[in-house]
Amino acid sequence: MIIFLLAVLLAGISYLVKSYGIAATDPGQPGYQSVLSMLTAAVFGKGFFYYLTIGSILVVLSLSANTLLPIFRAFVAPSRKTTTFLMSSAIADDGSSTPMASSSWPYCVGVCSFSSAV
Repeated sequence: MIIFLLAVLLAGISYLVKSYGIAATDPGQPGYQSVLSMLTAAVFGKGFFYYLTIGSILVVLSLSANTLLPIFRAFVAPSRKTTTFLMSSAIADDGSSTPMASSSWPYCVGVCSFSSAV
């Protein structure tokens, strides 16, 4: 059932992108927007619903990144000592701001990278 729903969503996005003539842009260009951002702006404009949609995308991607974090950490950084020096000024697991890396550094980097691209 979920696969069918995802296929319908992908087909709908593909149809709308082709209908509106939206094409991917180079991420290095100034004013870069993702395809989903351009599609949402084309369909609904840049009003409240645009920001609600982009925020929803961010929440969904954040939750999916958080789901895969333990698996990623188990394969890439099995010990906390490995991740200690990867980021010099992250917020530690206990919430204090210390010059050590959080164990959730891949999650932070992935979500921050996506949110800046949107």
